[in-house]
Amino acid sequence: MDGGASLTIANAGPDQVVIDNDDDGFERIALSSAGSTGAVTYDWREHGVALASGANPTLNFRRGQHLVFLTVTDARGIAATDAVLVTIHDKAASERSAWNYPPAFGVASHPDYTVQVRRMGAGRPFETVFVHAMQVCKNRDGWDGSASTRGWIYDNTAVAMFDAPGPMEVRVTSRTSAPIKSVVLRPLNRNIAAAVSGAQVTFVIPGPTQLSLEINGEMYRNLNVIANPPETFVPTPGDPNVVWFGAGVHDIAGTTQTGILALEAGKTLYLAPGAFVRGAVSARNAKGAAIRGRGILTASAFADDSYQWAIEAWNSPGFLLEGILVTGSPDNTTVLSATLGLTVRNFKVISGRHWDDGVHINACKNVLVQDCYVRTADDAFVIYGANTVNYEPRDWRVAGVNQDSDNITVQNSVAWSDVAHPLMLGTHGLQPEGNVIENVVFRNIDALEHRQTPYQNGIYEGAVSVTCNDSNIVRNVLFEDIRIERMTSGQIFHIQTNGNTDYKGGVHGELVENITFRRVMWLGTSQQERPSALKAAGATHPVRNVTFDHCQRNGAWITDAASGNLAIGSHVGPIRYVYPGSP
Repeated sequence: MDGGASLTIANAGPDQVVIDNDDDGFERIALSSAGSTGAVTYDWREHGVALASGANPTLNFRRGQHLVFLTVTDARGIAATDAVLVTIHDKAASERSAWNYPPAFGVASHPDYTVQVRRMGAGRPFETVFVHAMQVCKNRDGWDGSASTRGWIYDNTAVAMFDAPGPMEVRVTSRTSAPIKSVVLRPLNRNIAAAVSGAQVTFVIPGPTQLSLEINGEMYRNLNVIANPPETFVPTPGDPNVVWFGAGVHDIAGTTQTGILALEAGKTLYLAPGAFVRGAVSARNAKGAAIRGRGILTASAFADDSYQWAIEAWNSPGFLLEGILVTGSPDNTTVLSATLGLTVRNFKVISGRHWDDGVHINACKNVLVQDCYVRTADDAFVIYGANTVNYEPRDWRVAGVNQDSDNITVQNSVAWSDVAHPLMLGTHGLQPEGNVIENVVFRNIDALEHRQTPYQNGIYEGAVSVTCNDSNIVRNVLFEDIRIERMTSGQIFHIQTNGNTDYKGGVHGELVENITFRRVMWLGTSQQERPSALKAAGATHPVRNVTFDHCQRNGAWITDAASGNLAIGSHVGPIRYVYPGSP
């Protein structure tokens, strides 16, 4: 690239691809500026971190991909920049297809499973897919309202991720000593059959999908199979509008003092297949910013008491979050706030820490969330107003910054909450005035777990939950085609305008109205299921116009409060039940 003077040219040399033949994870790479002209000084950097200052340095690189920028400066102070992509493969690289992601050197694999995958078709071989280990929460006591995680119990779930350009055959070998007695692939409505032979489980997926394989009823050390659609547009390394992390292990903490990458307006953060990036991302006032790719972002290095979010987007119109997987956030995994026009698609969360809400939306309008797989300790999908629990009130009182939530759709997704709610909206708003949360659709969602103890008189329960607090109004909400597969403890439905004393003195919600549950199905049975609750704080804080449209509980139609196991309080109604043969 010409830096403004015809005789000052930076040339970092051709891209390099080498094999780590001794399999130690590192290779020494000779960089060359031989094609540069007019240079007096040389500055080699990766993600802004200085690597060397010589003309032709030899550097030790970890296995993976490294985008290295060379900036040369001439005697007049005129600078020019060029980039070189250095790729260091493991010895098995030549045996992997493009759909199979490179393993991240230095990241421990899960000990319980070997996963092999192949494209369907004669003569196509199986390829080994790397299996990550990610922390989830298995505390069977559920959330108790404490800010402490003392007494929480964790385990490591397994994650195998690859592209599915067509039908794929998956072969899983269990390395545990226990014989395989039962196999379940969830969501059940995928209707994928598995064959068992000895310690192996084999099944075929038709294309991109997201599954939980549970052997012998194991739901914590299960295998999460994430088969992504192939990418249709991949940013170019070195594009000035792209922050690019290639395959391999990278540390945002190595590029900033806080470990938080500030994403600017119009910029894209791209995590390539096989990228394993440690840190967090913040996009504030970043119109058109995007986070994309097939890599993994982990916030696991942040301490529990840091309350760090993995991804933040605030007042960033047109923000896009697509394709990546996030794990290990000590607080909300995503905080998407005060934004008009927001898209989240094919986004994955597998986590188990503190208040690690998966897709957490505050005061946004015109939002589409789809094709996501979210497993968290805390709530999976949540929608609030101006959430001053997470932000100072001054953030929301900036002129032109949105405070209400409107026109939000969450669809075609999997929700799994190990301690709290799969689907929840309404709890937080801007006090004292409150916010309006309206025109919300949750559609075609498989809830694979809900577990909640009856803390604070049951206000936190509900696999599908409308908890209207903070003087908010919640109206025009549709839950459609929701399948609840497992509920270790809790309620199916929950609606309330009762105050929540955990936050700001328990200010009541103002109104909940026009809530429709259409084809919400509780597919299982639980000895710890409690009556679903519809309750209002009083005559001035009512719940009205609730419809149960072809909903089922334990395989039977919900035709009235008794069949729905519904506890209905005062100032709630009218309630309408629609079922086959209903008047």
